[in-house]
Amino acid sequence: MKHHTSLFFARFAPFALFAFLLFLSACGQTAVSLRDEGRAAQAAGDHAAAVAAFDEALRLDPELTAVYLDRGTSHAALGRYAEAVADYEQALAADPANAVAHNSLGFVRQLTGDTAGALQAYDQALALDPAYAAAYANRGLLYAQLGRTDAALADLSAAIDRGDTHPQLFLERARLYELQGDPTAAIADLNRALSLDPANAAAYTARGNLYRLRGDAERALADYNQALAVDSVYVAAYLNRGLLFVQAGDVEAGLADYDRVLALDPQNAEGYANRGTAHLRLGSAAQAIADLDQALALKPDFATAYVNRGAAHLQLGNPAQAIADLDQALALDPSIGVAYVTRAQAHAAAGSPAAAIADLQRYLTLEPDGPLRAQVEAQLEALQGE
Repeated sequence: MKHHTSLFFARFAPFALFAFLLFLSACGQTAVSLRDEGRAAQAAGDHAAAVAAFDEALRLDPELTAVYLDRGTSHAALGRYAEAVADYEQALAADPANAVAHNSLGFVRQLTGDTAGALQAYDQALALDPAYAAAYANRGLLYAQLGRTDAALADLSAAIDRGDTHPQLFLERARLYELQGDPTAAIADLNRALSLDPANAAAYTARGNLYRLRGDAERALADYNQALAVDSVYVAAYLNRGLLFVQAGDVEAGLADYDRVLALDPQNAEGYANRGTAHLRLGSAAQAIADLDQALALKPDFATAYVNRGAAHLQLGNPAQAIADLDQALALDPSIGVAYVTRAQAHAAAGSPAAAIADLQRYLTLEPDGPLRAQVEAQLEALQGE
């Protein structure tokens, strides 16, 4: 019996070893195929299926460490940020020079509010790969959120110069150019965004706003209309087109647009505030106050809503309530020139000419060449002559 057993192993051991090696090879191939299956699911947007495939791939072959990066991306897409961070850190433990993993880790840290950690990760990605456009883009967008306009512009431009042509980069850079007082550069970027994405309602609306501020009502209206043609429920386009209509004197058309804003978004404070201001222009002060009350309930620090509600109270003959609202507006934002003028009118109506004169003088100090200068100087002359 002992002889037969030895003979069996002598005869069949080579085949058993070969079969075992085939089994190991199959396990490795299965892990790779599962990784590929996960990537296909990821590309199709089925991140739950992708995670399941990546889990199985790593179970079969824990040395296939590139899968941690893939799985982290799907975890992030599913909102599982802690799991995503763990996977990206595992990927970096295996390959500390992986710029993509650093960039991905930075993005998830940003989503979880870890701004310092996000910037550190983006910096590391760019130290490893100074030509990495996506890392410049992500860091630039984060700088923009933080109000670091110059740094944001530099990074967004670096991303664009290195071939990242995502429309959002041009849209955001346009906003930053506008903040820096360069509407020409802003419009050029919005034109580029629209050449890349002709159905981008946000870009049409942003360009319409720039045209409106330039006084080009015709082009502004065309852009707002185009925004709504590509997205009939785009609230910002209705909101800004309504403002354009009211500024042009077509208050009824503006009210219709504000009604649409509030039908689509009943929690839109700007919609209530703008509709209230339109009612005020029509002399409907009570309706104006009702809308402005709602705006302030939704957004208690809305300084211009206090200004306009103060004007409505004044229109109704309630100067004390007007002064209270205007005091609140100026406590929130002392740079609103019209608030001083309106409060001066309320002080005058309340029989306090000295306070009225002081507010008119504050306006002239704040805006010596402002649009209300002639009106304010006439009011000052009248009050000082009393």
